[in-house]
Amino acid sequence: MSPAKSTVMTVVDKVQTQLDERNSTQQILVGIQCVFRTLEPWANADTPHPKAKSALNLVKGEVISFSRSLEHSSEVAQLCYNCADNGIMILEGLMDEDITLDEIRQETERTVQDVTEAKSKLSGVVDSLRNNRTVVFKARRSLEVATADIEGEKAAQRLIEGQSKKKVQKITTALKAAQVISTVILVAAAPVCPPLLIVIPIVLPLLELASHGLISHEERKADMRDMQLVNCTEAVKHMQEALHTLERLERSLDSLTSWWGEVDMVFRSIHDNLEAIRKEVNRIRIRRLVKSFTEIKAEFLHYNIGILNIQDYYSRDLR
Repeated sequence: MSPAKSTVMTVVDKVQTQLDERNSTQQILVGIQCVFRTLEPWANADTPHPKAKSALNLVKGEVISFSRSLEHSSEVAQLCYNCADNGIMILEGLMDEDITLDEIRQETERTVQDVTEAKSKLSGVVDSLRNNRTVVFKARRSLEVATADIEGEKAAQRLIEGQSKKKVQKITTALKAAQVISTVILVAAAPVCPPLLIVIPIVLPLLELASHGLISHEERKADMRDMQLVNCTEAVKHMQEALHTLERLERSLDSLTSWWGEVDMVFRSIHDNLEAIRKEVNRIRIRRLVKSFTEIKAEFLHYNIGILNIQDYYSRDLR
């Protein structure tokens, strides 16, 4: 084997490895489902206590923001799909002597630009998710503070009620001692503290989405769903769960972004070795690369369809 051939084989093997080490878009879809399932009910949550409302408003805003982040994610997926499709055309072009290297080179250069754009937009999606998580964290903290304040109010209310009862007992004892008859005693009631409760819709099940047996929009509308009452302590736990799911999703998309940076190197390597690949790499190896790009293309198509289904299922009421 000549040194030149050894070099190009090494390049092709590295390209194949980079394509094979891709992240699972299915795992990301599952993460998105979990995030929406956790956050979606909060878009229609309410509470009688004014101190808890500010936290709810923060979460409501982030549910809508998360939905918008997914729209951007869908756009990126389409761009990634196109890049994979271009990869197939480039490699098949290398096996077709009627297509010149200049034509393939121009297509490869355009694809490198698209890959760079996709990576940049994917980074933007990750930044949006990171911002979502930051605001949900603030909402959770706000709710924790509100919970502590409300508990303090309740304790103060109990103290006032206890003191009022003692005053009533003293006055009653004094009146009895003075044998005062037909006296009406009016005791000011302590201010009523609103209940420490949050009303949220029942969480939509994932089963229908997973089985594609989607229920109708009218059946899943928030104002027609059963409601549940949770206290603020439980609500804080729910938000913590949302933070965990957002963090896991963020890590998955971060890994996908890093891998997409490797795809940039894949196309650059192909671009820099077009002539050597055409001359010295057997078609079995090239077809294997084509197969990898075909799988990547299918995965991003599935991802895009999945995003559309999730948005339709969970967020139609948010638009």
